[in-house]
Formats: sequence, C-alpha cells, structure tokens
Amino acid sequence: MDLEKPDVVHTNNITGFSVSIWREARRRDIRLVHTLRDYGLICLHSGMFRGRSVCKRQCLDCKVYSSIRRLCSQQVDAVVSNSSYVLTAHKKSGFFTNVPSEVIYNIAGTSPKERIEPQDRSDDILNFGYIGELDERKGVRAILESTRHLKLANWKLRIAGRGLEQYVAKLKADYPDPRIQWLGFVKAADFYTTVDVVIVSSIWPEPLPRSLIEALALGRSAICARSGGIPEISQLGKLVEMYSPCDYRELAGIMDRAMKDVTRWRSGGFTDPSAADVFTESVVVARYREVYRGSCGLSDEARILTESARSGK
Repeated sequence: MDLEKPDVVHTNNITGFSVSIWREARRRDIRLVHTLRDYGLICLHSGMFRGRSVCKRQCLDCKVYSSIRRLCSQQVDAVVSNSSYVLTAHKKSGFFTNVPSEVIYNIAGTSPKERIEPQDRSDDILNFGYIGELDERKGVRAILESTRHLKLANWKLRIAGRGLEQYVAKLKADYPDPRIQWLGFVKAADFYTTVDVVIVSSIWPEPLPRSLIEALALGRSAICARSGGIPEISQLGKLVEMYSPCDYRELAGIMDRAMKDVTRWRSGGFTDPSAADVFTESVVVARYREVYRGSCGLSDEARILTESARSGK
C-alpha cells in the first residue's frame, strides 16, 4: 500500500489471510471495500453447515472465532455481497453495522451469444439434470430418492459432476435405475444440451447458484431448493418451482407435475431477457466503479447528486 498508494483497497475472500489488512488500510486513510462471497468471516467452516444441518445462527465456537473480525468489520467503508442472503447473515451476526452495503452478483457469462440450443426431441420424455459437486451438502441424494416416489415414468435423470469415489459408488449402488445416467465430469455446454429441467438441490445455504444462472440463461426451466441465495435468483426465472431442502416427496410431486406438461417445461429461461444483464461483465464492473467512488448504499437520487457534486454541476 505504501508503494502503490492506491485510491481504493478492495478485499474479497480473506480466509487464511487476515483482517489486519483492513486496519492497515484504515491507518493510511485509503477507501476500503470488502466483498462477501461466502461465510468465512462468521463460520469456521465457511459454509454455515455442520454435519447434515444448516446453521440457523452462529454456534459458540464461531462466535468466539469471529469476535475480532466482527469488531474489525466496522472499519470497512463499504461492503458488497454476492447475494442478499449472505449480506443478511453477516448483518444478523453483528458484522458491518451501519456500513453502506450493496448486492452485486458475480459475472456469470449470460450474454445471448453464449446460449446453447437444446437438442431436438420428439418424444415425451422429460430430461431432468443436476450439475455440480456430488456430496451430501449439495442435496444429490434427495434428487435420487425422489425418483423412487415418482408416479409417472416419462423421465430421465442426468447427473454431472464428481465426488469422493466411495460416496459416488454408494449412490450408484443405492439408486440403480437405468434411467439415471452418471455423466461424471463434463463440460457445462455438453450437459445443458441434454437436459430440459435443471434441479438445484443444495441443502447448505449456497451464496449464489451459478448452475441456476446458467440454466436460465440457456432457456431452461428449474426446480430449486429453498436454500441460501437460490430463491432470490429463482425469482428471475420464467418457470421455476421451489421445494424444501431434503424433502424428496415434495420434489417428486413437482417432477410429476412437470412430466404432465412436457412442452411447457421445455421452455424456461429468464422472465425478462434483460434480467441476465445483472450478471454481465459490463454491468458488474460499472456497479463496482460506483462503489469505489463512494456511491454504495445510496438511492438513485442520491447517486445523481453525488455524481453531480463530483463533476462540479
């Protein structure tokens, strides 16, 4: 900082680093912006998830662990979060009290030129799909268990991703239905061309579901667990239904309803095509520039006044 003399210090994930960087920026009177992308400041495991359960609040261990960080967070000039859920979780834990805040989503490559058209299908089979890490907190087992409770038979399920070899082998043994296809690691583009409905099943409070953003950008419909930042992104979708995390019976009911209307469920995407703009590089960079200039947390009217003051108008 002494060498570069920056106008702004912008920290992101500092797990394994130190909040002392905030103190040093404050000592030098440099504008300080921090972006929240997970729960590393308030949780020892960064996930607000322990065993097989979501942490509704900080446990005693995490309160002690984060006490110094909580105090230091008040030194930040502006805090940005990649979802409203993550920001609220920190505020509830006493972090960034009275610090101006914004929610700015991550860049997710949602421009129309990257859209992938689905493969032509003339049958009535509805292809459900999951893409991501294969582990307990991602809720993959709930998807698999739901297939045992489906009343209709016109479905296939494609599972894309990797996990611990022993865990994945157990899943395959427990759910041997031939309509379940295990794809392993595949390119996202190859996966989305083969599915009609993407299931986002996270049990843990996922901050920002990239697979859901990708699915909507590519015109897919989705079925999502009510976890973390997933619901706020689901509101942007044309055809998205929600279920309680781990409730495989509720999930099965939604899948059955979808199979009764295959044509409709093959047409998803964003409710408004312009909704995809919030994930583009140009919009995200422009919003961060405003935060760097000191417009974080201001109303549109206040932003105009601030910009006018800076330009001398």
